[in-house]
Amino acid sequence: MNSSHNTLLLLEIKNVTHANGTVSVQFGGQSIEFERDDDHKSIYKSDFLIQFDYKTWKNKLRRKPVLWYGKKVAENIARISCNDFLNTKDGASAVFKSILDYGVALIENVDATVEATEDICKALGGVQHTMFGGMWLVHTKFDHADTAYTNIPLATHTDNTYFTEAAGLQIFQGLEHTNGSGGETILVDGFYGAQRLKEEYPEDYEFLTTFEVDAEYLEDGHHHRYSAPVIILNENKDVKQIRFNVYDRTPMAFASRKQCRAYYRALKHLSKYYENPSNQWKIKLTPGDEESGLTCRTYVFQDESHTLGNALKCIINRYDDVDFCGYTVPHPAESKMHFRIQTKETPALEVLKRGLKDLQKVCDHTIDLFEKEVKEFNKT
Repeated sequence: MNSSHNTLLLLEIKNVTHANGTVSVQFGGQSIEFERDDDHKSIYKSDFLIQFDYKTWKNKLRRKPVLWYGKKVAENIARISCNDFLNTKDGASAVFKSILDYGVALIENVDATVEATEDICKALGGVQHTMFGGMWLVHTKFDHADTAYTNIPLATHTDNTYFTEAAGLQIFQGLEHTNGSGGETILVDGFYGAQRLKEEYPEDYEFLTTFEVDAEYLEDGHHHRYSAPVIILNENKDVKQIRFNVYDRTPMAFASRKQCRAYYRALKHLSKYYENPSNQWKIKLTPGDEESGLTCRTYVFQDESHTLGNALKCIINRYDDVDFCGYTVPHPAESKMHFRIQTKETPALEVLKRGLKDLQKVCDHTIDLFEKEVKEFNKT
């Protein structure tokens, strides 16, 4: 709409006719040339046209998430500072790629305020308002009829299955956790569980892609209910979304005893992948390095890069008391390496020192073996 002249501009689409002699076509091997009887010429290169082969075009649009299980995914996901995410193309690109590939990304050094969290949310695509609000705080005050507002631990689940659009991208930030235990976030790849179910229990997979499960939320002034399959497929039969929530299920009827048994059997088989600790990654969100205690720290190494970072990460990630260990080199022009450690209880500094000592032992052992083999070789 042009506001100054208040006129509406429409795309003019020409009538297409098949009258003989109106178009001439020449194929030159690498391109196709069309010439109309009004002397207008259009040239299309073959490598451009091949993109619009229907199968090629549809396959290009298909999402190809990376299936993962266990805490080793922490080595691959993006960990980007708040400043880099908000102010650099590379930082934003890394976050979005990590979300598309693995379903998760971590943004660090965000101020422990709702306002700072909202800035991140807006940059990620905006805030969706619900009955809970736009931005809201989750704590142990029972403000809503939801177990999330208690200190009861919750198993893995998808939020908001009682809405027509269950939660897609969720953003969490720990604002406060003083002198307490627990509070870990459990992450699991829903698509991985669905793929395993399809391989091991194809009948159950088929059932959960077609049978609609009722979910319901009841609270004074609010009543939400929706039915949908646990595993949502798209037109290509690829998994589009997982709606797995045993807490929001509502009483429902079944057409037969066979259908009832199939439902509970399929749900049990799927849940075993999500509840298996070896498939989960547990991480504790903390308010920031200055307030998070001794178990979560980022160390900056001057004049170091991937050589030390990758080797040290491989050593420390083997420790049982470590929840997360990773590193980044923020910019190739700066000779700095940021090294992040998050532990269960052991102070992060102790883990760093232990890792450096163990890495030194590995290096010494490697040098000893190398020198020994060189001596043996020289003898011959």
